Amino acid sequence: MIERAKKSDLNSISVLMNDVFESHMQEAYTQKGRENFRALLKLEMLVERFDNNSDFFIYRKNNEIEGVLELESGFHIAFLFVNYQGKGIGTALCKKLIDGDNDLISVAAFPESISFYKKLGFSSVDEKRVVDGMPFVLMIKQSV
Repeated sequence: MIERAKKSDLNSISVLMNDVFESHMQEAYTQKGRENFRALLKLEMLVERFDNNSDFFIYRKNNEIEGVLELESGFHIAFLFVNYQGKGIGTALCKKLIDGDNDLISVAAFPESISFYKKLGFSSVDEKRVVDGMPFVLMIKQSV
């Protein structure tokens, strides 16, 4: 079930994000990139973004959060993390946006997730970049 996260969900969201980063993503980052990325996942940073300009959508099953999508400024996927890859959780979270009123959605995609976003209709608009030790590829999806 996909729902908008409540502030009380942010601690569980932070734990999920950190667990996924540690187990699947950190090797692609420099040491500085790991430190910078972990700082973005801290609870106090999530609370700040929740209070300011981000919407958090969660995929909940059996009362456990199994996935989270952070939408920044109404059109940019800031983060997408799922406990179990290949189970349709990330797709379901993204389709909530794609099937909504958004004419344009952007994402700074983790390089290993590019094929996932391409399957959803996103296109790369730039080459791979590394900023502050964090690799990404800017991608967009425009509605027809």
